[in-house]
Amino acid sequence: MKLAKRSLALILAFICAFSALAVAASALVTVEFEEIGKDSVTIKKVNGTNVQYGWKAKGADGDFIWGDSNVITDINGSTEGYTFKVKNSIEESAEVDVLAAPAAPEKPEYESCTSATITVKAVDGYEYRCYNTELGYDSGWKSTNVLEGLRKDTLYSVTQRVKAADNQFIGEESEAIEVRTAHREMFITKIDDCTVDIDYEGSVNAGETVSFTANGSAPIDKPYVDGDVRFIPYQWYAVQVVNNVEVNLCSPSTSFKKVSDNEVVKTTTFDTSVVKVEKKETAKVLIYVTFRKQVYNSKYGLWITQADKPEYLRYNDFPVGGGKSGLEKFTGFISTLINYASKGIQAIMAFIWKWLTQE
Repeated sequence: MKLAKRSLALILAFICAFSALAVAASALVTVEFEEIGKDSVTIKKVNGTNVQYGWKAKGADGDFIWGDSNVITDINGSTEGYTFKVKNSIEESAEVDVLAAPAAPEKPEYESCTSATITVKAVDGYEYRCYNTELGYDSGWKSTNVLEGLRKDTLYSVTQRVKAADNQFIGEESEAIEVRTAHREMFITKIDDCTVDIDYEGSVNAGETVSFTANGSAPIDKPYVDGDVRFIPYQWYAVQVVNNVEVNLCSPSTSFKKVSDNEVVKTTTFDTSVVKVEKKETAKVLIYVTFRKQVYNSKYGLWITQADKPEYLRYNDFPVGGGKSGLEKFTGFISTLINYASKGIQAIMAFIWKWLTQE
C-alpha cells in the first residue's frame, strides 16, 4: 500500500513538473526580428508545433493575418506601421509594433570628390548608395558618406535614405544627384616650389629701381580638382642687412602686377633710393615674399585660403652699390649725348637721301 502511494505521488509530481515546464516554454514565445526591410520582415523562427506568424496594420481593427512562413512580404499601405505576433499550439506572444518607413529625404548634398571617391554631406541616421547603371555598378547601402573605390572621370548617381532603426522599416530612397569623379589625382604642391626672382646684373647702384617676380605654385592640369593645393604671392617687403642685422626698408605691401592674369605669378618693383650705403661700399638687400596656401573646392568653384595670416615665406637678395662717381656720371652724360647726336645725324642723312632719290 505504501509503495502504491509513493508511486502515485511520483506520477503526480512528474505531471506537475512537466506542466510547469510546458508553461515556462510557452512563456518564451516572443517576436524577435532577424531583418526589417523596406516592405518585408523576417521573424526569428519559433520552435514548437503549429507555429504561426501574424500581422496587421498598426492600430487597425480586425484579426491578425496568420501564416506558416516567418518571412512576411509585401507589407505596405499603412502610414503608421504594423503589429506582429507569434503563436504555437500552447500560447501566443505579446504584440510588437514596427513603425512605418520614413518618407524619402531631400537629395544628398554634394561636398567633394577625388578621382576615386565621392563625399556627400553626412546626416545622422542616414545611409548612402552610389551607382552607375551603364557600368552595372552598385555600391549597395553604406553607413559612411564617403563612397570609395570609384573610377576616375566617371558619372555616378548618389542617393540617401534613413537607416532602418529598431522596430522601424527602412526609409524611402531620395532622388539622386549626379557627380562626375575627378579626372586625375589631386596636385599637392609645396612652399619649396615657390621662388623670388630678382632682375639685375652684377650690382645695382643706389637710387636705381629693380624688378622682381614672385613665383607661386599651382597645378598645370585643368580643370582643377578637389584638394588641389597652390601657393599665391600675398605680400612683400625689403630689408637691408647692417652689421648682420636686418633693417626694414619699407612696410609690407600687397602691390603686385599679375603676369598674364595669373594669380600665381606676380611682379613688382623696388626703388633702392631708400637703401643707405656709403660710396665704394656694397649693401645687401633682401626681398621677402609671403605666400598664401589655398585648397580648391569644386563645390563652390573657388580656391579657399587655409589661414587668415600668411605663414609661408621665401626670399632672395641682391647687392646695392654706393652709386656712380663724378667721373662715371660725366662719362655717362657724354656717352648719352653722343648717342643722341648719332641718332640725329642718322635721321638727317636719311631725310637727305630720300630727297635726292625722289623723281
